[in-house]
Amino acid sequence: MANSYMKGQRIRCTGAFTDVATGGYVDPATVTFRTKDPSGDLLAHVYGVDPNVVKTATGRYRYDLLLNEAGDWWLRWEGTGSNETAQEWKVYVCPPADATW
Repeated sequence: MANSYMKGQRIRCTGAFTDVATGGYVDPATVTFRTKDPSGDLLAHVYGVDPNVVKTATGRYRYDLLLNEAGDWWLRWEGTGSNETAQEWKVYVCPPADATW
């Protein structure tokens, strides 16, 4: 299954923001990384407020997310201001195997 991970895995989520006219990377006024976990809990991580939202270059950001619950996770990058845009995707977290280690 594409975008499938194991419970307890940490993934790097990247967001890129570009100018529609030029295609060049730009910084929105506000950058937010949102998560919705399988229980339905919503969290917003804002660049400049949450130190885990990291700017790697102009218009490029990352967030390392711990997948601590099995099921479907919805992930979303949002930019506001003159460079308003959004990117959204889903990942599936597999439940742990019933193995004795």
